[in-house]
Amino acid sequence: MKKLIAIDPGHGLDTGGKRTPKFPNGTVMKEREFNKAVAGYLQPLLESAGFDVLNVAESDVDVQLADRTSLANNKKQNAFNRPADLYLSIHANASGNGDGFDSANGVESFVYTLVEAGGLTERWAGIIHRQLIAATGRRDRGLKRADFHVLRESAMPAVLVECGFMTNLEEANLLRTEVYRKRVADGLAAGIREVMGVQPQTKATPIIGKPTAAIEKLAKWAETKGAKPFFVALAPTFYKVAMEAGVDPTVAYCQSARETGYGKFGGVIDESYCNPCGMKGSAGGGDTDLNAHIRFSSWEQGIRAQVDHLALYAGAEGYPKAATTDPRHFPYLHGTVKTVEGLSGKWATDAAYGEAIVKMMGSVQDTVVDVPTPVVPVAPPIPAAGEVSSWAAEAWQWMKEEGVIDGKRPKDAATREEVAVMIYRAVKEEKEKTQV
Repeated sequence: MKKLIAIDPGHGLDTGGKRTPKFPNGTVMKEREFNKAVAGYLQPLLESAGFDVLNVAESDVDVQLADRTSLANNKKQNAFNRPADLYLSIHANASGNGDGFDSANGVESFVYTLVEAGGLTERWAGIIHRQLIAATGRRDRGLKRADFHVLRESAMPAVLVECGFMTNLEEANLLRTEVYRKRVADGLAAGIREVMGVQPQTKATPIIGKPTAAIEKLAKWAETKGAKPFFVALAPTFYKVAMEAGVDPTVAYCQSARETGYGKFGGVIDESYCNPCGMKGSAGGGDTDLNAHIRFSSWEQGIRAQVDHLALYAGAEGYPKAATTDPRHFPYLHGTVKTVEGLSGKWATDAAYGEAIVKMMGSVQDTVVDVPTPVVPVAPPIPAAGEVSSWAAEAWQWMKEEGVIDGKRPKDAATREEVAVMIYRAVKEEKEKTQV
């Protein structure tokens, strides 16, 4: 039988006080909005991992705490007609009286005050909390104890998570983003999978593929990370070269950012080497061996070497190729690593190498690029079909008075015959006046 997970997106939409202070633009976020969104992302993650999921507070109206735990305990019959195996209550934190933003920040989790130290509930809570911290990257405020109803009255291990402070402006801004909500859900799902002994699905971020970020986003991301200006300026070159090889430009750019410290280097080579990934010669060598590293004649040449090596690993069409600046273009590497995660232990000995690049790619996706509002030129108004334009009014009146035209249809197109007649009449009128 599948394990049953009870999820509790705490509080109702209009529960008093459960909201952020006013943001600078005058809006607020209600805690329910965050809790409900996380639960919405978490449920399919759990179901896809093989769990049954019971939401004990689906309504935006504040469900009584006793009703929540009764459903989880199956004291009040739930849809699965059995008690849950784990109770998870999802919240956003607050400090002070909620009138304004303050400095309190971070993520903390709670178990019931009287649970056994080192027992199952505390162990499970510790795992879920650890995964939540890893997913969000926020300050770790630790695992704590409290006499909360949902923790006390649950008949199964119960954990309450506080995923950031609504009263901290930085974290409040995070709490209302879908990116952060998904990260919280990912962390909670990872924790639940671990405590239940379910292996996570293998991640696969392909090296070959369409661009996952625009040039502007790559450059902006590098800039926000404090990259050297020349590295920011290389984004279009990475994009062009990677696209030609069929490699996702985001993979190559993020890999280079990791290898060069966003263009700051700091190892044995520097910017003058035009070597975007620490590429070594065919004979290899140590990381501290200056002579083992290749000095390329231009940044484009160096980027082509890096991209060709990635494309070779990934088994790109047309690889291995004869004309390449990659000094380590060994045919036996073809198709041996098709994902970014797989670069760990292959491109580098670091077991977390590929995951680190994937995490950087996620950071690129989170980057916001300001798009200026286009200025649309306003065309001058077109006069109605029966009106004469102001610039033509004097000439039109003269032609009308002299009998050259009848004064009708000022906006209609004229045939060559009509133009000839108008000129003929005008000239004829002038000649007749002169003869008189």
